[in-house]
Amino acid sequence: MAQVYLLSTRQDATDLPRMQVAAERDRVRQHWLTGRPEDADLILFTDPAVPDMADIRQHPLYRQHASRCFVMATGDRVLPFVPGLFACPEKTTHPVHRSRTGPYLRVAFEPPAPDEAEGLHPSEPAEELLFSFVGRTETAAVRERIARLRHPRGVVIDACLPDRGLAPAAFRRLLARSRFVLCPRGYGSSSFRLFETLRAGRVPVIVSDEWIPCSGPDWPSFSLMVREDKISSLPALLEKAETQYAQMQQAARRAWAEWFATDVVFHRTVEWCLDLARHQPASRRWDDRHYRLGRWRPSMLRWQWAGRHWRRRLRAAA
Repeated sequence: MAQVYLLSTRQDATDLPRMQVAAERDRVRQHWLTGRPEDADLILFTDPAVPDMADIRQHPLYRQHASRCFVMATGDRVLPFVPGLFACPEKTTHPVHRSRTGPYLRVAFEPPAPDEAEGLHPSEPAEELLFSFVGRTETAAVRERIARLRHPRGVVIDACLPDRGLAPAAFRRLLARSRFVLCPRGYGSSSFRLFETLRAGRVPVIVSDEWIPCSGPDWPSFSLMVREDKISSLPALLEKAETQYAQMQQAARRAWAEWFATDVVFHRTVEWCLDLARHQPASRRWDDRHYRLGRWRPSMLRWQWAGRHWRRRLRAAA
């Protein structure tokens, strides 16, 4: 059992109130919030304000209790300058002693569609589509290759094209008609689409070589992971996997309810942070300095350069 102190350095924090509500709704009741940081086993910052997390590292609580402080960050390509949970960790930049994978809280707190609230949407059998994808192709090269896929029971919508985006209700209808939903990486190694798919009880097809799955869920039972260089073989792979769809769909819905839903995500977040705490080095401050210096290595500089959003926008406009 752990006492948790929640805070953010930002006035406009969005994940802080979500996590507070999740703590109130928690059905496991193994961990709880405290209003006294000195009593907390875990001090969890949300919504870091700057990329190098200087706002957190310079906070008085971090200076006094660094070994108990962690962060929850849901942005793209956020480096673990403070150890914690990251929605888009990458194998080359997020070492195991500084990072665990967490979900996008926003998806869990989106208002349910009317049919979902009645329990119809997730449980309705999928209709005629083998797979679907809706997203902006400019955010990753793998999405451009997905946009070229063709299949009689496949729908691919490039939201970058004029008048090609979908309203939320239309997107939910497409999701309900799809057996498999393609969830490629975007600017970051993950995307909202993965967790939207699980919430809807559909089977996600994860296309991201660098993403690190959340520890705990039995991912092979409810998702498919496809290498980025195997996009051309996706239709054939999904046709073969279709015989297992019913079991995978049920497992996807269970995974959402057990790991990411609003009444369990607080418990899972604390458990992931406690697991990370058990792998901390003897000196957090030395390790923080070492990691910050490491971003100037040639491999890290290449990683940062490759992720420049403006370079992709310029290339798309050329």
